[in-house]
Amino acid sequence: MAARQWTAEQRERQSKRIHDWQPWLQSTGPKTQSGKAKSSKNAFRLTFRKILKTTNYLTRQQRKFEAGLPCDSIEVMIGEVGSTGIRLSEVKTLMSSL
Repeated sequence: MAARQWTAEQRERQSKRIHDWQPWLQSTGPKTQSGKAKSSKNAFRLTFRKILKTTNYLTRQQRKFEAGLPCDSIEVMIGEVGSTGIRLSEVKTLMSSL
């Protein structure tokens, strides 16, 4: 499905509606203990996924290299790892909590 094409007039009218409505004032986040516990795991889960994705990528490249198949250059691999935004402190925190 194609994205909606807004005219300048429609965009301005919608902007005013949202500004008048102020939905950000109604957003309160989780209220129950179970909701708070669930939302507190979001950062952990997303960081863990980044680490798994990066590890899988590097493992595939290593297997290609060991099999004598063409693999990405070291510059591409460093760029791929860097693009995930994973910081060493996140990895250390994650590993210490396992």
